[in-house]
Amino acid sequence: MRRLRVAVWMATLIVALGTLTAHAEDWPQFAGMNRDAKSGETGLIEKWPDGGPETMWTVDMGVGFGAPVVYGDKVYVVDREKGKSDILRCLDLESGKEQWRYAWEAKGGLPFPGSRAQPLVEGKYLYAIGARGDFYCFNRKTHTPVWNLNILKEYGGKLPNWGCSQAPLAYGDTVIAMPNGSKAGVVAFDKETGEEVWTSPPFEDRSRGSYCSPMLATIGGVDQVLATTPAETMGVNAKTGEKLWSYKEWFCKIPITSPVHLRDGRVLITGGYEAGTDMVQVKKNGSDFSVSRVWRNENINCQMHQPILYKNHIYIMGNSNRARGGLMCLDMDGNVVWKTGRDPNFQRGGMLLVQDMLFAVDAQGDRGDVPVVLIDPSSSGYKELGRTNYLKKPKAWSPPVLSEGRLFVRDQNQLKCLDVRAE
Repeated sequence: MRRLRVAVWMATLIVALGTLTAHAEDWPQFAGMNRDAKSGETGLIEKWPDGGPETMWTVDMGVGFGAPVVYGDKVYVVDREKGKSDILRCLDLESGKEQWRYAWEAKGGLPFPGSRAQPLVEGKYLYAIGARGDFYCFNRKTHTPVWNLNILKEYGGKLPNWGCSQAPLAYGDTVIAMPNGSKAGVVAFDKETGEEVWTSPPFEDRSRGSYCSPMLATIGGVDQVLATTPAETMGVNAKTGEKLWSYKEWFCKIPITSPVHLRDGRVLITGGYEAGTDMVQVKKNGSDFSVSRVWRNENINCQMHQPILYKNHIYIMGNSNRARGGLMCLDMDGNVVWKTGRDPNFQRGGMLLVQDMLFAVDAQGDRGDVPVVLIDPSSSGYKELGRTNYLKKPKAWSPPVLSEGRLFVRDQNQLKCLDVRAE
Protein backbone atom coordinates (compact mmCIF):
# COMPACT_ATOMS: atom_id res chain seq x y z
CA MET A 1 0.00 0.00 0.00
CA ARG A 2 2.87 2.38 0.83
CA ARG A 3 4.41 1.79 -2.61
CA LEU A 4 1.07 2.47 -4.28
CA ARG A 5 0.71 5.75 -2.41
CA VAL A 6 4.24 6.80 -3.40
CA ALA A 7 3.54 5.94 -7.05
CA VAL A 8 0.32 7.95 -7.04
CA TRP A 9 2.09 10.88 -5.39
CA MET A 10 4.91 10.79 -7.96
CA ALA A 11 2.43 10.67 -10.85
CA THR A 12 0.57 13.66 -9.41
CA LEU A 13 3.84 15.56 -8.99
CA ILE A 14 4.86 14.88 -12.59
CA VAL A 15 1.51 16.14 -13.87
CA ALA A 16 1.78 19.23 -11.65
CA LEU A 17 5.31 19.99 -12.86
CA GLY A 18 4.17 19.59 -16.45
CA THR A 19 1.38 22.06 -15.77
CA LEU A 20 3.88 24.54 -14.35
CA THR A 21 6.35 24.26 -17.24
CA ALA A 22 3.97 24.22 -20.20
CA HIS A 23 0.78 26.19 -20.62
CA ALA A 24 -1.16 26.65 -23.85
CA GLU A 25 -3.49 29.52 -24.66
CA ASP A 26 -5.95 30.27 -27.43
CA TRP A 27 -5.60 33.27 -29.73
CA PRO A 28 -9.31 33.89 -30.36
CA GLN A 29 -9.26 37.47 -31.62
CA PHE A 30 -7.25 40.39 -32.94
CA ALA A 31 -4.03 40.85 -30.91
CA GLY A 32 -4.63 37.78 -28.77
CA MET A 33 -6.56 36.81 -25.68
CA ASN A 34 -6.46 40.30 -24.13
CA ARG A 35 -6.05 42.27 -27.37
CA ASP A 36 -2.57 43.41 -26.29
CA ALA A 37 -0.39 41.34 -28.67
CA LYS A 38 0.73 39.16 -25.74
CA SER A 39 0.39 35.47 -24.98
CA GLY A 40 0.53 33.75 -21.60
CA GLU A 41 1.88 30.49 -23.03
CA THR A 42 4.91 28.76 -21.57
CA GLY A 43 6.99 25.77 -22.60
CA LEU A 44 8.30 27.45 -25.76
CA ILE A 45 11.77 27.64 -27.24
CA GLU A 46 14.19 30.07 -25.65
CA LYS A 47 17.07 29.29 -27.98
CA TRP A 48 16.77 29.45 -31.76
CA PRO A 49 17.28 25.95 -33.18
CA ASP A 50 19.64 25.29 -36.08
CA GLY A 51 17.70 25.95 -39.25
CA GLY A 52 14.90 27.60 -37.29
CA PRO A 53 11.68 26.09 -35.91
CA GLU A 54 10.14 23.30 -37.95
CA THR A 55 7.40 24.16 -40.42
CA MET A 56 4.50 21.89 -39.43
CA TRP A 57 2.34 22.77 -42.44
CA THR A 58 1.83 25.28 -45.21
CA VAL A 59 -1.53 26.25 -46.73
CA ASP A 60 -2.00 28.19 -49.95
CA MET A 61 -3.93 31.44 -49.48
CA GLY A 62 -5.28 34.15 -51.71
CA VAL A 63 -3.55 37.52 -51.53
CA GLY A 64 -4.33 39.51 -48.40
CA PHE A 65 -3.36 40.54 -44.91
CA GLY A 66 -5.88 38.90 -42.57
CA ALA A 67 -4.24 36.82 -39.85
CA PRO A 68 -5.89 33.69 -38.45
CA VAL A 69 -7.34 33.12 -35.00
CA VAL A 70 -7.00 29.86 -33.08
CA TYR A 71 -9.48 28.24 -30.73
CA GLY A 72 -8.92 24.71 -29.44
CA ASP A 73 -7.90 22.53 -32.37
CA LYS A 74 -9.30 24.86 -35.03
CA VAL A 75 -7.69 27.65 -37.05
CA TYR A 76 -10.03 30.22 -38.62
CA VAL A 77 -8.97 32.66 -41.33
CA VAL A 78 -10.74 34.94 -43.81
CA ASP A 79 -9.60 34.63 -47.41
CA ARG A 80 -10.90 36.47 -50.48
CA GLU A 81 -11.55 35.72 -54.14
CA LYS A 82 -10.45 38.91 -55.87
CA GLY A 83 -13.37 41.14 -56.74
CA LYS A 84 -16.00 38.48 -56.04
CA SER A 85 -16.36 37.10 -52.51
CA ASP A 86 -15.04 36.77 -48.98
CA ILE A 87 -14.30 33.26 -47.72
CA LEU A 88 -14.17 32.05 -44.12
CA ARG A 89 -11.98 28.95 -43.84
CA CYS A 90 -11.63 26.50 -40.94
CA LEU A 91 -8.37 24.53 -40.78
CA ASP A 92 -7.21 21.68 -38.59
CA LEU A 93 -4.59 22.86 -36.09
CA GLU A 94 -2.37 19.78 -36.42
CA SER A 95 -2.39 19.29 -40.18
CA GLY A 96 -3.65 22.53 -41.73
CA LYS A 97 -6.21 20.50 -43.67
CA GLU A 98 -9.31 22.51 -44.54
CA GLN A 99 -12.33 21.23 -42.61
CA TRP A 100 -14.97 23.58 -43.95
CA ARG A 101 -15.47 26.95 -45.64
CA TYR A 102 -18.22 29.48 -46.21
CA ALA A 103 -18.16 32.13 -48.93
CA TRP A 104 -20.37 35.17 -49.33
CA GLU A 105 -20.69 37.53 -52.27
CA ALA A 106 -18.71 40.74 -51.86
CA LYS A 107 -18.19 42.19 -55.31
CA GLY A 108 -15.81 45.01 -56.01
CA GLY A 109 -12.13 45.71 -56.17
CA LEU A 110 -9.83 47.14 -53.52
CA PRO A 111 -6.37 48.72 -53.65
CA PHE A 112 -4.01 46.02 -52.35
CA PRO A 113 -6.66 43.32 -52.92
CA GLY A 114 -7.42 40.54 -50.49
CA SER A 115 -8.62 39.78 -46.99
CA ARG A 116 -8.11 42.35 -44.24
CA ALA A 117 -9.14 41.55 -40.67
CA GLN A 118 -9.05 38.71 -38.19
CA PRO A 119 -12.22 36.90 -37.12
CA LEU A 120 -13.42 36.57 -33.51
CA VAL A 121 -14.29 33.38 -31.62
CA GLU A 122 -16.66 33.87 -28.71
CA GLY A 123 -18.17 30.74 -27.17
CA LYS A 124 -20.15 28.78 -29.73
CA TYR A 125 -20.05 31.63 -32.24
CA LEU A 126 -17.55 32.86 -34.79
CA TYR A 127 -17.71 36.44 -36.11
CA ALA A 128 -16.07 38.00 -39.16
CA ILE A 129 -16.15 41.36 -40.94
CA GLY A 130 -15.40 41.21 -44.65
CA ALA A 131 -13.47 43.70 -46.73
CA ARG A 132 -16.66 45.43 -47.91
CA GLY A 133 -18.41 45.70 -44.56
CA ASP A 134 -20.34 42.41 -44.34
CA PHE A 135 -20.61 41.32 -40.70
CA TYR A 136 -21.32 37.60 -40.22
CA CYS A 137 -22.03 35.47 -37.16
CA PHE A 138 -21.53 31.71 -37.61
CA ASN A 139 -22.41 28.73 -35.47
CA ARG A 140 -19.07 26.96 -35.07
CA LYS A 141 -20.72 23.55 -34.70
CA THR A 142 -23.02 23.69 -37.72
CA HIS A 143 -20.72 25.94 -39.82
CA THR A 144 -23.72 28.00 -40.92
CA PRO A 145 -24.56 31.71 -40.59
CA VAL A 146 -26.73 32.71 -37.63
CA TRP A 147 -27.13 36.33 -38.71
CA ASN A 148 -25.47 38.87 -40.95
CA LEU A 149 -25.71 42.51 -42.00
CA ASN A 150 -23.62 45.12 -43.74
CA ILE A 151 -22.47 47.65 -41.13
CA LEU A 152 -21.84 50.34 -43.76
CA LYS A 153 -25.24 50.10 -45.42
CA GLU A 154 -27.12 49.83 -42.12
CA TYR A 155 -25.49 52.85 -40.48
CA GLY A 156 -24.66 55.19 -43.33
CA GLY A 157 -20.98 54.38 -43.47
CA LYS A 158 -18.66 54.86 -46.43
CA LEU A 159 -16.38 52.09 -47.65
CA PRO A 160 -12.83 53.16 -46.71
CA ASN A 161 -10.47 53.49 -49.67
CA TRP A 162 -8.51 50.43 -48.57
CA GLY A 163 -11.52 48.37 -47.47
CA CYS A 164 -12.84 47.39 -44.04
CA SER A 165 -9.95 46.22 -41.90
CA GLN A 166 -11.44 46.13 -38.41
CA ALA A 167 -11.83 43.09 -36.19
CA PRO A 168 -14.99 42.82 -34.04
CA LEU A 169 -14.84 43.06 -30.23
CA ALA A 170 -16.79 40.91 -27.74
CA TYR A 171 -18.17 42.44 -24.56
CA GLY A 172 -20.69 40.74 -22.27
CA ASP A 173 -23.66 39.64 -24.34
CA THR A 174 -22.70 41.90 -27.23
CA VAL A 175 -20.31 42.03 -30.16
CA ILE A 176 -19.08 45.46 -31.20
CA ALA A 177 -18.12 47.04 -34.55
CA MET A 178 -17.33 50.53 -35.91
CA PRO A 179 -19.37 51.48 -38.99
CA ASN A 180 -18.22 55.12 -38.74
CA GLY A 181 -21.50 56.14 -40.33
CA SER A 182 -23.94 59.04 -40.30
CA LYS A 183 -26.21 57.06 -37.96
CA ALA A 184 -23.60 55.73 -35.53
CA GLY A 185 -19.89 55.64 -34.86
CA VAL A 186 -19.80 52.43 -32.80
CA VAL A 187 -22.55 49.81 -32.55
CA ALA A 188 -23.11 46.91 -30.13
CA PHE A 189 -25.11 43.94 -31.41
CA ASP A 190 -26.69 41.09 -29.50
CA LYS A 191 -24.31 38.15 -29.88
CA GLU A 192 -27.01 35.63 -30.68
CA THR A 193 -29.52 37.59 -32.75
CA GLY A 194 -27.56 40.47 -34.29
CA GLU A 195 -30.13 42.94 -33.03
CA GLU A 196 -28.90 46.41 -32.14
CA VAL A 197 -28.26 46.89 -28.41
CA TRP A 198 -26.82 50.41 -28.47
CA THR A 199 -25.21 52.96 -30.76
CA SER A 200 -22.72 55.71 -30.03
CA PRO A 201 -23.09 59.15 -31.60
CA PRO A 202 -21.60 59.50 -35.10
CA PHE A 203 -17.94 60.47 -35.27
CA GLU A 204 -17.34 64.10 -36.14
CA ASP A 205 -14.94 63.29 -39.00
CA ARG A 206 -16.42 60.81 -41.46
CA SER A 207 -14.71 62.11 -44.59
CA ARG A 208 -11.88 59.58 -44.31
CA GLY A 209 -12.00 55.96 -43.34
CA SER A 210 -10.61 54.38 -40.18
CA TYR A 211 -8.85 51.02 -40.35
CA CYS A 212 -8.58 50.58 -36.58
CA SER A 213 -10.39 47.99 -34.48
CA PRO A 214 -12.46 48.80 -31.39
CA MET A 215 -10.51 48.13 -28.19
CA LEU A 216 -11.67 47.53 -24.61
CA ALA A 217 -10.31 49.29 -21.52
CA THR A 218 -11.42 49.82 -17.94
CA ILE A 219 -10.68 53.40 -16.88
CA GLY A 220 -11.99 54.96 -13.68
CA GLY A 221 -13.92 51.76 -13.01
CA VAL A 222 -15.89 52.12 -16.25
CA ASP A 223 -15.58 49.64 -19.13
CA GLN A 224 -14.99 51.60 -22.32
CA VAL A 225 -14.65 50.98 -26.03
CA LEU A 226 -11.68 52.92 -27.40
CA ALA A 227 -12.03 54.05 -31.00
CA THR A 228 -9.77 56.03 -33.31
CA THR A 229 -10.70 57.94 -36.47
CA PRO A 230 -8.42 60.23 -38.52
CA ALA A 231 -9.16 63.28 -36.36
CA GLU A 232 -10.52 61.90 -33.10
CA THR A 233 -9.83 59.23 -30.47
CA MET A 234 -12.57 58.61 -27.94
CA GLY A 235 -13.93 56.34 -25.25
CA VAL A 236 -17.58 55.24 -25.23
CA ASN A 237 -19.36 53.39 -22.43
CA ALA A 238 -19.21 49.68 -23.30
CA LYS A 239 -22.63 49.10 -21.74
CA THR A 240 -24.57 52.05 -23.20
CA GLY A 241 -22.62 53.63 -26.07
CA GLU A 242 -22.48 57.00 -24.28
CA LYS A 243 -19.53 59.09 -25.39
CA LEU A 244 -17.33 59.61 -22.32
CA TRP A 245 -14.37 61.60 -23.64
CA SER A 246 -12.79 62.74 -26.89
CA TYR A 247 -9.25 63.72 -27.91
CA LYS A 248 -8.79 65.76 -31.10
CA GLU A 249 -5.16 66.91 -30.97
CA TRP A 250 -3.79 63.97 -33.00
CA PHE A 251 -4.45 63.49 -36.72
CA CYS A 252 -3.63 60.62 -39.08
CA LYS A 253 -5.01 60.53 -42.60
CA ILE A 254 -5.02 56.71 -42.63
CA PRO A 255 -5.21 55.38 -39.04
CA ILE A 256 -4.49 51.65 -38.82
CA THR A 257 -2.95 51.03 -35.39
CA SER A 258 -5.64 50.79 -32.71
CA PRO A 259 -5.39 52.78 -29.46
CA VAL A 260 -3.53 51.01 -26.64
CA HIS A 261 -4.53 51.36 -23.00
CA LEU A 262 -1.22 50.92 -21.22
CA ARG A 263 -2.40 51.28 -17.62
CA ASP A 264 -3.91 53.76 -15.17
CA GLY A 265 -5.84 55.60 -17.86
CA ARG A 266 -2.81 56.22 -20.07
CA VAL A 267 -3.69 55.63 -23.71
CA LEU A 268 -1.15 55.47 -26.54
CA ILE A 269 -2.26 56.76 -29.96
CA THR A 270 0.08 56.22 -32.90
CA GLY A 271 0.08 56.03 -36.68
CA GLY A 272 2.03 56.46 -39.87
CA TYR A 273 1.96 59.20 -42.49
CA GLU A 274 3.84 61.62 -40.22
CA ALA A 275 1.11 61.45 -37.56
CA GLY A 276 3.57 60.82 -34.74
CA THR A 277 2.68 59.34 -31.37
CA ASP A 278 0.75 60.83 -28.45
CA MET A 279 0.31 59.57 -24.91
CA VAL A 280 -2.86 60.87 -23.27
CA GLN A 281 -4.14 60.63 -19.71
CA VAL A 282 -7.82 59.85 -19.20
CA LYS A 283 -9.22 60.59 -15.73
CA LYS A 284 -12.59 60.20 -14.09
CA ASN A 285 -13.75 63.29 -12.21
CA GLY A 286 -16.99 62.49 -10.40
CA SER A 287 -19.32 61.30 -13.14
CA ASP A 288 -17.33 62.94 -15.95
CA PHE A 289 -14.12 62.11 -17.77
CA SER A 290 -11.29 64.38 -18.87
CA VAL A 291 -8.41 63.75 -21.27
CA SER A 292 -5.09 65.56 -21.59
CA ARG A 293 -1.89 65.00 -23.51
CA VAL A 294 1.06 63.70 -21.49
CA TRP A 295 3.60 63.79 -24.31
CA ARG A 296 3.99 63.84 -28.06
CA ASN A 297 6.85 62.48 -30.15
CA GLU A 298 6.55 63.38 -33.82
CA ASN A 299 9.51 61.14 -34.70
CA ILE A 300 7.72 57.92 -33.77
CA ASN A 301 5.47 56.75 -36.60
CA CYS A 302 3.93 53.30 -36.22
CA GLN A 303 1.87 52.74 -39.33
CA MET A 304 0.38 49.32 -38.86
CA HIS A 305 0.96 47.07 -35.84
CA GLN A 306 0.12 47.22 -32.15
CA PRO A 307 2.75 48.58 -29.73
CA ILE A 308 3.53 46.31 -26.76
CA LEU A 309 4.10 47.29 -23.12
CA TYR A 310 6.79 45.21 -21.41
CA LYS A 311 8.61 45.95 -18.14
CA ASN A 312 7.71 49.64 -18.13
CA HIS A 313 8.89 50.14 -21.71
CA ILE A 314 6.99 50.37 -24.99
CA TYR A 315 8.14 48.33 -27.98
CA ILE A 316 6.89 49.73 -31.25
CA MET A 317 7.51 49.24 -34.98
CA GLY A 318 8.41 52.80 -35.93
CA ASN A 319 8.03 52.50 -39.69
CA SER A 320 5.86 54.34 -42.19
CA ASN A 321 6.13 55.55 -45.79
CA ARG A 322 8.80 58.07 -44.80
CA ALA A 323 9.86 56.83 -41.36
CA ARG A 324 12.56 54.19 -40.94
CA GLY A 325 12.79 53.80 -37.18
CA GLY A 326 12.73 50.03 -37.20
CA LEU A 327 11.95 48.36 -33.90
CA MET A 328 12.01 51.03 -31.20
CA CYS A 329 12.13 50.88 -27.41
CA LEU A 330 10.54 53.84 -25.62
CA ASP A 331 10.36 54.78 -21.98
CA MET A 332 7.03 55.85 -20.50
CA ASP A 333 7.89 59.50 -21.08
CA GLY A 334 8.10 59.04 -24.84
CA ASN A 335 11.89 59.07 -25.09
CA VAL A 336 13.53 56.70 -27.58
CA VAL A 337 15.82 54.42 -25.56
CA TRP A 338 17.07 52.61 -28.66
CA LYS A 339 16.01 51.82 -32.21
CA THR A 340 17.21 49.43 -34.89
CA GLY A 341 16.70 51.92 -37.72
CA ARG A 342 17.46 50.40 -41.10
CA ASP A 343 19.26 47.27 -39.88
CA PRO A 344 17.13 45.36 -39.19
CA ASN A 345 14.23 47.53 -40.26
CA PHE A 346 11.26 45.11 -40.09
CA GLN A 347 9.37 47.39 -42.51
CA ARG A 348 5.64 46.66 -41.88
CA GLY A 349 6.14 43.32 -40.17
CA GLY A 350 4.30 42.58 -36.93
CA MET A 351 5.30 41.17 -33.56
CA LEU A 352 3.96 39.53 -30.41
CA LEU A 353 5.26 39.01 -26.88
CA VAL A 354 5.38 35.64 -25.13
CA GLN A 355 7.51 34.14 -22.39
CA ASP A 356 9.61 37.35 -22.12
CA MET A 357 10.48 37.16 -25.83
CA LEU A 358 9.34 38.87 -29.01
CA PHE A 359 8.54 36.96 -32.16
CA ALA A 360 8.66 39.36 -35.10
CA VAL A 361 8.37 39.29 -38.88
CA ASP A 362 11.11 41.25 -40.64
CA ALA A 363 9.11 42.23 -43.71
CA GLN A 364 12.10 44.21 -45.00
CA GLY A 365 13.86 40.91 -45.54
CA ASP A 366 16.59 40.41 -48.09
CA ARG A 367 16.51 39.41 -51.76
CA GLY A 368 12.84 38.48 -51.68
CA ASP A 369 12.93 36.44 -48.48
CA VAL A 370 11.18 37.43 -45.25
CA PRO A 371 12.50 36.00 -41.96
CA VAL A 372 10.84 35.32 -38.63
CA VAL A 373 13.00 36.71 -35.82
CA LEU A 374 13.30 35.90 -32.10
CA ILE A 375 14.22 38.88 -29.91
CA ASP A 376 15.12 39.35 -26.25
CA PRO A 377 13.25 42.59 -25.40
CA SER A 378 15.70 44.53 -23.23
CA SER A 379 15.83 48.24 -22.54
CA SER A 380 19.62 48.00 -22.66
CA GLY A 381 19.66 47.42 -26.42
CA TYR A 382 18.49 45.29 -29.32
CA LYS A 383 19.25 41.61 -28.71
CA GLU A 384 18.45 39.21 -31.53
CA LEU A 385 18.37 35.50 -30.67
CA GLY A 386 17.88 34.08 -34.15
CA ARG A 387 16.22 34.42 -37.55
CA THR A 388 15.19 32.13 -40.39
CA ASN A 389 13.53 32.83 -43.74
CA TYR A 390 9.99 31.45 -44.03
CA LEU A 391 8.00 33.97 -46.08
CA LYS A 392 8.31 35.81 -49.37
CA LYS A 393 8.04 39.45 -50.40
CA PRO A 394 6.13 41.59 -51.01
CA LYS A 395 3.78 42.77 -48.28
CA ALA A 396 4.21 40.13 -45.58
CA TRP A 397 2.25 42.46 -43.31
CA SER A 398 -0.06 40.08 -41.48
CA PRO A 399 0.44 40.12 -37.67
CA PRO A 400 1.90 36.87 -36.26
CA VAL A 401 -0.33 34.65 -34.12
CA LEU A 402 0.66 32.17 -31.38
CA SER A 403 -1.37 29.32 -29.91
CA GLU A 404 -0.73 25.78 -28.66
CA GLY A 405 3.01 26.21 -29.17
CA ARG A 406 2.51 27.07 -32.84
CA LEU A 407 3.45 30.34 -34.49
CA PHE A 408 1.34 31.33 -37.50
CA VAL A 409 2.76 33.68 -40.14
CA ARG A 410 1.58 34.52 -43.66
CA ASP A 411 2.58 36.34 -46.80
CA GLN A 412 0.60 37.04 -49.97
CA ASN A 413 0.49 33.39 -51.00
CA GLN A 414 0.77 31.11 -47.98
CA LEU A 415 -0.08 30.62 -44.32
CA LYS A 416 2.59 28.75 -42.36
CA CYS A 417 2.44 27.00 -38.99
CA LEU A 418 5.78 26.83 -37.15
CA ASP A 419 6.45 24.56 -34.17
CA VAL A 420 7.99 26.75 -31.44
CA ARG A 421 7.46 24.31 -28.57
CA ALA A 422 10.47 23.43 -26.45
CA GLU A 423 11.82 19.90 -26.79
